[in-house]
Amino acid sequence: MSGQNASREIEEQVLSAARVMMDILAESLLQAGYGNVSLHQFRILDMVWDGGVGPSELARLLGISPPAVTVLLERLENEGMLRRSPGSRDRRRVDLELTERGRELVRKVNARRRALVNKVLEGMEGSELESMGRGLAAFRDSYRRLRRKGE
Repeated sequence: MSGQNASREIEEQVLSAARVMMDILAESLLQAGYGNVSLHQFRILDMVWDGGVGPSELARLLGISPPAVTVLLERLENEGMLRRSPGSRDRRRVDLELTERGRELVRKVNARRRALVNKVLEGMEGSELESMGRGLAAFRDSYRRLRRKGE
Protein backbone atom coordinates (compact mmCIF):
# COMPACT_ATOMS: atom_id res chain seq x y z
CA MET A 1 0.00 0.00 0.00
CA SER A 2 1.44 3.37 -0.98
CA GLY A 3 1.96 6.14 1.55
CA GLN A 4 -0.91 8.15 0.10
CA ASN A 5 -3.31 5.17 0.27
CA ALA A 6 -2.21 4.38 3.83
CA SER A 7 -2.77 8.01 4.78
CA ARG A 8 -6.29 7.94 3.27
CA GLU A 9 -7.06 4.71 5.13
CA ILE A 10 -5.95 6.23 8.44
CA GLU A 11 -7.93 9.38 7.66
CA GLU A 12 -11.05 7.22 7.18
CA GLN A 13 -10.35 5.35 10.42
CA VAL A 14 -9.99 8.62 12.35
CA LEU A 15 -13.24 9.96 10.89
CA SER A 16 -14.98 6.68 11.65
CA ALA A 17 -13.71 6.79 15.25
CA ALA A 18 -14.95 10.38 15.52
CA ARG A 19 -18.41 9.23 14.40
CA VAL A 20 -18.32 6.48 17.02
CA MET A 21 -17.46 9.05 19.68
CA MET A 22 -20.36 11.26 18.53
CA ASP A 23 -22.66 8.23 18.72
CA ILE A 24 -21.41 7.54 22.23
CA LEU A 25 -22.10 11.16 23.19
CA ALA A 26 -25.61 11.06 21.70
CA GLU A 27 -26.36 7.75 23.43
CA SER A 28 -25.03 9.13 26.72
CA LEU A 29 -27.23 12.24 26.45
CA LEU A 30 -30.28 10.01 25.92
CA GLN A 31 -29.37 7.60 28.73
CA ALA A 32 -28.82 10.48 31.15
CA GLY A 33 -32.25 11.92 30.27
CA TYR A 34 -30.98 14.91 28.30
CA GLY A 35 -32.13 13.96 24.81
CA ASN A 36 -33.37 17.53 24.30
CA VAL A 37 -29.78 18.86 24.50
CA SER A 38 -28.05 19.05 21.12
CA LEU A 39 -24.50 17.84 20.56
CA HIS A 40 -23.37 21.46 20.01
CA GLN A 41 -25.08 22.54 23.24
CA PHE A 42 -23.39 19.75 25.19
CA ARG A 43 -20.01 20.56 23.66
CA ILE A 44 -20.47 24.18 24.78
CA LEU A 45 -21.30 23.08 28.34
CA ASP A 46 -18.33 20.71 28.36
CA MET A 47 -15.94 23.41 27.10
CA VAL A 48 -17.28 25.97 29.59
CA TRP A 49 -16.79 23.34 32.33
CA ASP A 50 -13.10 23.26 31.39
CA GLY A 51 -13.04 27.06 31.72
CA GLY A 52 -11.43 29.97 29.97
CA VAL A 53 -13.56 30.05 26.82
CA GLY A 54 -15.76 32.87 25.66
CA PRO A 55 -18.34 33.06 22.90
CA SER A 56 -15.88 33.91 20.11
CA GLU A 57 -13.57 31.04 21.09
CA LEU A 58 -16.56 28.67 21.20
CA ALA A 59 -17.56 29.75 17.69
CA ARG A 60 -14.04 29.10 16.42
CA LEU A 61 -13.74 25.71 18.11
CA LEU A 62 -17.18 24.57 16.96
CA GLY A 63 -16.74 25.96 13.47
CA ILE A 64 -19.96 27.97 13.60
CA SER A 65 -20.73 31.67 13.39
CA PRO A 66 -20.72 33.94 16.47
CA PRO A 67 -24.47 34.63 16.04
CA ALA A 68 -25.13 30.86 16.04
CA VAL A 69 -23.15 30.55 19.29
CA THR A 70 -25.19 33.41 20.77
CA VAL A 71 -28.42 31.53 19.97
CA LEU A 72 -27.07 28.34 21.59
CA LEU A 73 -25.91 30.28 24.67
CA GLU A 74 -29.33 31.94 24.99
CA ARG A 75 -31.03 28.54 24.87
CA LEU A 76 -28.69 27.12 27.52
CA GLU A 77 -29.20 30.19 29.69
CA ASN A 78 -33.00 29.92 29.30
CA GLU A 79 -32.77 26.25 30.31
CA GLY A 80 -30.92 27.29 33.47
CA MET A 81 -27.70 25.50 32.52
CA LEU A 82 -25.36 28.45 32.20
CA ARG A 83 -24.95 32.10 33.13
CA ARG A 84 -23.55 34.86 30.96
CA SER A 85 -22.21 38.01 32.57
CA PRO A 86 -20.10 41.00 31.56
CA GLY A 87 -16.40 40.20 31.76
CA SER A 88 -14.87 40.81 35.15
CA ARG A 89 -11.72 42.33 33.63
CA ASP A 90 -13.06 43.61 30.31
CA ARG A 91 -16.74 44.57 30.07
CA ARG A 92 -16.64 44.03 26.28
CA ARG A 93 -16.12 40.32 26.92
CA VAL A 94 -18.71 37.86 28.19
CA ASP A 95 -17.89 35.47 31.02
CA LEU A 96 -19.59 32.07 30.90
CA GLU A 97 -20.28 29.92 33.95
CA LEU A 98 -22.20 26.68 34.38
CA THR A 99 -25.06 26.60 36.84
CA GLU A 100 -25.45 23.63 39.16
CA ARG A 101 -27.94 22.18 36.65
CA GLY A 102 -25.37 22.54 33.85
CA ARG A 103 -22.60 20.98 35.98
CA GLU A 104 -24.90 18.06 36.86
CA LEU A 105 -25.65 17.46 33.17
CA VAL A 106 -21.95 17.45 32.25
CA ARG A 107 -21.10 15.13 35.16
CA LYS A 108 -23.87 12.63 34.34
CA VAL A 109 -23.27 12.57 30.60
CA ASN A 110 -19.48 12.30 30.92
CA ALA A 111 -19.84 9.46 33.43
CA ARG A 112 -22.00 7.58 30.91
CA ARG A 113 -19.54 8.39 28.11
CA ARG A 114 -16.67 6.98 30.16
CA ALA A 115 -18.65 3.83 30.95
CA LEU A 116 -19.45 3.23 27.28
CA VAL A 117 -15.87 3.93 26.19
CA ASN A 118 -14.60 1.51 28.85
CA LYS A 119 -16.94 -1.22 27.57
CA VAL A 120 -15.52 -0.72 24.07
CA LEU A 121 -11.94 -0.78 25.37
CA GLU A 122 -12.60 -3.98 27.35
CA GLY A 123 -13.24 -5.73 24.04
CA MET A 124 -9.72 -4.94 22.82
CA GLU A 125 -6.43 -6.80 23.32
CA GLY A 126 -3.66 -5.30 25.46
CA SER A 127 -1.35 -4.74 22.51
CA GLU A 128 -4.16 -2.99 20.61
CA LEU A 129 -4.76 -0.73 23.58
CA GLU A 130 -1.06 0.14 23.88
CA SER A 131 -0.80 0.96 20.17
CA MET A 132 -3.98 2.97 20.26
CA GLY A 133 -2.81 4.90 23.32
CA ARG A 134 0.45 5.87 21.63
CA GLY A 135 -1.33 6.77 18.39
CA LEU A 136 -3.98 8.89 20.10
CA ALA A 137 -1.35 10.74 22.13
CA ALA A 138 0.60 11.52 18.95
CA PHE A 139 -2.61 12.62 17.19
CA ARG A 140 -3.54 14.92 20.10
CA ASP A 141 -0.03 16.39 20.26
CA SER A 142 0.03 17.05 16.52
CA TYR A 143 -3.34 18.80 16.77
CA ARG A 144 -2.13 20.98 19.64
CA ARG A 145 0.95 21.98 17.65
CA LEU A 146 -1.30 23.01 14.74
CA ARG A 147 -3.53 25.04 17.07
CA ARG A 148 -0.53 26.85 18.57
CA LYS A 149 0.58 27.82 15.06
CA GLY A 150 -2.90 29.20 14.45
CA GLU A 151 -3.77 26.86 11.57
